Amino acid sequence: AFIRTVFAHEAEARLRLAGQSLSEACAGALERVREIGGEGGCVALSRDAGVLAFNSQGMYRAWVDPQMGRWGLAIFGEDELDGGPLEELLSAQ
Repeated sequence: AFIRTVFAHEAEARLRLAGQSLSEACAGALERVREIGGEGGCVALSRDAGVLAFNSQGMYRAWVDPQMGRWGLAIFGEDELDGGPLEELLSAQ
């Protein structure tokens, strides 16, 4: 579904040509994926923003926030499955 809807191109065109925000562009491109029965998500980054968008029940993701000194894991919505101090993650290696 992502290939059939040329998802990345659609999101980029919405940014460049329609002047949408990164969040709006990803949501609009995901709507096209949903229209043909697809589900999934994307992680998109720009110079000024980051977006996590998905139209599936869940999407595994992880992050590190060096400024806050924390890391986290999640799958559904914004619920954090696990996380903790960054030192804890670095000492596990």
